[in-house]
Amino acid sequence: MGSIVRPDSLLPSALAHWHRLRGGRRLPLRADFDPSEVPALLPYVIVVDVLRDPPDFQYRLLGTAIDRVLGGSYRGKRYSELSYTRPGTAIWDEHCRVVAEQVPLRSTVAFVGPDGAVQKAEHVLMPFSDGGETVDMLLAVVAVRLRPAIQVPEPRRRAASRS
Repeated sequence: MGSIVRPDSLLPSALAHWHRLRGGRRLPLRADFDPSEVPALLPYVIVVDVLRDPPDFQYRLLGTAIDRVLGGSYRGKRYSELSYTRPGTAIWDEHCRVVAEQVPLRSTVAFVGPDGAVQKAEHVLMPFSDGGETVDMLLAVVAVRLRPAIQVPEPRRRAASRS
């Protein structure tokens, strides 16, 4: 099964697009993100709303490749509801860091998927704002390398014995 996509091309492209949208501002506006401008990224995108009172993150949109890797739709789910994204996990901490520092972050994600098929996942988390001051949305682009499919050899057939 190999790679879904190569991170060496996908993630830098996503980050360059974020910088173009930002221009001279600290943060790009949420309204600046037009999915039609980056069709190659869409299967690998996760759009996350930043919630406050209490702090949380909520999946708004997941690309088709991400849905396949996760094994279902997470749209509308809050991070606090899921064991691998709840407070105290590396993913939660990275999201909080991007919100606080208002700068993108690229990292390797410790995630194997529900069936253990993910060999490596790497993402870039990019902050967006509704009004230019606070981070209201995170855009993640995720590159995933899947484990090679395990090939189970066919059982050998015994030659029929002649008696």
